[in-house]
Amino acid sequence: MNDDLTCLMYLLAHDDAAEGPYDRSRTELLVRAAALIDLALRGRLREDGGTVTVSGTEPTGDPVLDGILRDAAGHGWKQLVRRHRRRTLTEVEDRLAVAGLLTVRAPRTRFGTRRSTVTDHAVPAALRARVSAALHGNDPVREIPPPTPHCWHWPRRAASARPCHARTTRPSGPVSTRARDPSAPSRPAWRRQYAPCR
Repeated sequence: MNDDLTCLMYLLAHDDAAEGPYDRSRTELLVRAAALIDLALRGRLREDGGTVTVSGTEPTGDPVLDGILRDAAGHGWKQLVRRHRRRTLTEVEDRLAVAGLLTVRAPRTRFGTRRSTVTDHAVPAALRARVSAALHGNDPVREIPPPTPHCWHWPRRAASARPCHARTTRPSGPVSTRARDPSAPSRPAWRRQYAPCR
């Protein structure tokens, strides 16, 4: 399984009723931050005196991440999260569309918004179930079983992407609208829970 953090965050934020992210402006920041975290975990971005530096010149194989690497040096983290965030979100949508997981429709007017539909609801449903288990379950995160492998076919190059074929699962709502179980034990913050899931 090849987790693509930017695409996973987009799928978590997607809302079928809204035909796209529930809050597009916030999802722009979420996806952009996810890309920076991914690059930092890969060792490609470092911090030196509050300024981000780029390590290495070889491509990552992900066009979204490669685009960020080209102009990341010399900026602070806060600036990088906001920099080109709309473009990054559009590129993630295009990547998901090429992979066959999303259909994207252009805005109807000049000032309109892109509309998107998830083609295989089993994929975001499995992701949300895993996040819910990490946040509300009783077992250690490292013991949570991974999703079915064929639900997570993330090609390293978008050009070779093929649609996933997974069993049909009833979709669930966005993570932000999921009801919390008052009887569930408190868990650490989400960002601390995700790292072991990679």
